[in-house]
Amino acid sequence: MYRIDPLTHLADRFALHEALARIESAPEEEQYQALLIMDLDRFRTINHTQGHVTGDRILIELASRFKDLVGTQGRLYRSGGDEFSVLYQTPFYDESQAKDAALFLAQKMSYAVSSSLTFEDKRFRLSASIGIIVFKNRSYSAEHLFQYADSALFRAKEEGKNTIRFFQSDFQAHLESKAVFLDQLLFAVENDQMELFYQTQTTLTCENTPYVYGAEALVRWHHPHVGIIAPSRFIPLAEESGLIVPLGDWILEQAMRRLKAWENDPCKRLWRLSVNISTKQFEHESFLPTVYALLKRIACDPRKICFELTESLLIQDAKKALRKIFELKRLGIFLSIDDFGTGFSSLSYLRRLKVDELKIDQSFVRRMLSSPVDQTIIETILTLGKRFNLSIVAEGIETQAQYQVLKNLGCRSFQGYFFHKPCSYASLE
Repeated sequence: MYRIDPLTHLADRFALHEALARIESAPEEEQYQALLIMDLDRFRTINHTQGHVTGDRILIELASRFKDLVGTQGRLYRSGGDEFSVLYQTPFYDESQAKDAALFLAQKMSYAVSSSLTFEDKRFRLSASIGIIVFKNRSYSAEHLFQYADSALFRAKEEGKNTIRFFQSDFQAHLESKAVFLDQLLFAVENDQMELFYQTQTTLTCENTPYVYGAEALVRWHHPHVGIIAPSRFIPLAEESGLIVPLGDWILEQAMRRLKAWENDPCKRLWRLSVNISTKQFEHESFLPTVYALLKRIACDPRKICFELTESLLIQDAKKALRKIFELKRLGIFLSIDDFGTGFSSLSYLRRLKVDELKIDQSFVRRMLSSPVDQTIIETILTLGKRFNLSIVAEGIETQAQYQVLKNLGCRSFQGYFFHKPCSYASLE
């Protein structure tokens, strides 16, 4: 007795798991089997733009096409909203031949998806990602079979969609390691394992004398077993998982509290403190309310806060970004475009945006002594700064030679190891 999906009349996800459980306990066989999981790419777009009735008609038509392809060689399931699975019995005793057979079936199913569908004079062209695991019965538990096929599907989607991937144990190990690392990161955010480091920013007086005018707040993770972990290792994962929003809020609160404390420090009371704002944090609906609440509670001077934004953030939804930027400017917050020159900003963006500063990306600084092209890019950014009345900061300066060339080109503000390495607040004193 199989559980039936009411839309496509295929066996459903529960039936698939029951079948996998039976395979787990069945007598050993020499022939290989395969589990294929197919997910339609961007199918939600059809539901959102054409309606669920059209979406359902497409699923019914695809189910019919897949039934003809699978035939008696396997059993077809609707294992999710826009996900189909096939439990396929290959006739082969050789793993390589079995993989070829599973791949051939997957390719036929992929072609069936990509062949156009027409409903009410509207033509739809879809694509699908497919994950496959080839196995002998009793090789894996039912849970692991589905998990590993799903892992292959995840890889197919991660590598650009509209593709087919087989399960690979090293990729599964990578996913599991990543999941453990994410759990540790979540624990770190919730249990005070994070700390802000500070890297000073230097500018030149009229007499070309360098002096510190501010700092950038940079997060570090104090892992109890590994030690200090640099943000390059955990920020991408925080971005991907959405954990960057609570982490970003924590960074913002700590930075504001530090800025408030500096009001009583004769050396730092005029310093400006820069904070990196991630794209997901900026776009989240809670971002502006969080900023309002922190400013009200901590009562630091918003004119001494600098939010460093990325170029990509400004391009994805320009109208929405502009509204938030105007509100931040109304509060008095200083705004900077970080890593300028590495994205796709145009002059029209600079004209419309109410930003105050551009930061020259360190990749240009690092290559400029050996690359005339990178030096020309830096000169161009400096010229743009003058034309648009923007401050320019060069970051990533590590040598006297880099510093001297930047000064000769007319740069006035700097940040990098040559001046000061990021350090804890105690060391900054």
